[in-house]
Amino acid sequence: MLAADGTKIGINIRHSTVVAIETPTNDFTVDPCHRRNERAFISFAQGDHDSNGKSQSRNHLLYLSKRVLGTLDSADEIPLEEETKRNDILLRHVDRGFQPLLNIFMRNGCCNRVLRKLAVLFTLLSSNHSISSIIPHRFVDDFQSILNLIRKNSNFDTNVINRVAKFSPEIRDVLFAVKNSDICSATLEFFDHLASRVKQLFSNCKEPDQINPQPSSYNPAKFGRAYYFTPHGNQLREIPKYTMDKISHNSTYDDEPARAEDKCNKKIP
Repeated sequence: MLAADGTKIGINIRHSTVVAIETPTNDFTVDPCHRRNERAFISFAQGDHDSNGKSQSRNHLLYLSKRVLGTLDSADEIPLEEETKRNDILLRHVDRGFQPLLNIFMRNGCCNRVLRKLAVLFTLLSSNHSISSIIPHRFVDDFQSILNLIRKNSNFDTNVINRVAKFSPEIRDVLFAVKNSDICSATLEFFDHLASRVKQLFSNCKEPDQINPQPSSYNPAKFGRAYYFTPHGNQLREIPKYTMDKISHNSTYDDEPARAEDKCNKKIP
């Protein structure tokens, strides 16, 4: 018997042959940037010798942000000498394009209003969320064009910045806060570099091939699978190999969220 998706079910399932729908059909290998820690603001690959240090730098960025926002527990405060040491380490762990604005933030080198807007943004960036959750890939080109408009004309229409709110209200708030300020240039450099990093994340993602129906690929009774997206039901493209397929399906491929509050605690009854 076949289920709604064409999968074989029934008493003789042990004796059936089921070809998984994601089974590669050619030898082309795709190596996208999948792992959570590689997509983060302070990023590192699995096996990085300084992964612990970079994780601590993420925590320090959160510490600085909480202090600005007034949510830091007094028991968690550290001495100035230790904070300065951690600041230096944090700067070493971020790209050069991020350093000027981050340095201003650490030195409290701007007004409280700007500091608070930056602290909200840096709170998001302090975890191991993908930076594409801050600037989605499909908005990168539009965002960089907005940054160029701001560079060319400091008296731009505010509707230009409001376009950023479609994908990131936090970035919109920072841009409004630094408008016509001394740190506007460093802020634009920061965001431009962040957008370029998002582009880089997707640089190894393979675009779908042209549609090329695979003859005789629609045979639910034989393969235990079915394609319902076309009248003929055939598979439309060759399926490449992905580097993550080499990992055992019995283990978790991706990295764990950096913080407990980011983890899913849903329990299935």
